Amino acid sequence: MTPRHMDTGNRAFWVLVGASVALRIVLAYGVCCLAMVVWRVVRDGGAAALWTSRPDLIPGVLILALTSAGLLKGTWALGRSFYDLRSFARTVRRYRRPVPPELRALTDRLGIGARIRVIATSCPFALTYGPRRPHVLVSTGLLDVLSNEELAAVLVHERAHLRSRDPLKNLCTRVVLARHLYLPGVAWLRH
Repeated sequence: MTPRHMDTGNRAFWVLVGASVALRIVLAYGVCCLAMVVWRVVRDGGAAALWTSRPDLIPGVLILALTSAGLLKGTWALGRSFYDLRSFARTVRRYRRPVPPELRALTDRLGIGARIRVIATSCPFALTYGPRRPHVLVSTGLLDVLSNEELAAVLVHERAHLRSRDPLKNLCTRVVLARHLYLPGVAWLRH
């Protein structure tokens, strides 16, 4: 991955965050609408008053409903992500192996240090996981098929994910996209 590509990913993330904040400011109108709706219901004695005497409140009620649906979906996405992360961490603990001394020396030299984990599986892969304190996970299958130079290149790539806190960005992106389910054009920023 070239530095330019990483910059594109970071820009897309910050554009997504900025769009979310701007949208929240615009949707603050929904709070005003909620106050008007509650006042109208209390004053006129029931929800039927919303539809009969003040049809201009209908857009506010719809915005409030849409905001509520987005909040529920965003909360669900956050909870589901933490559940999946916990399950993944349990699996890593179950199949975890000690870090070989050669790999430990390489990770110390690259600045990854104690954040390396090795998992016993024949499938070759490396990834970075954990939003709060990210770790690099390397499979024994990857250690078996790569030379030291190739492994160093893979670990440099994963170190870039560690330093830019990509697992946290992925979690935030997932929640923001779920939260703003009514904005179909924002989903392309995730990719």
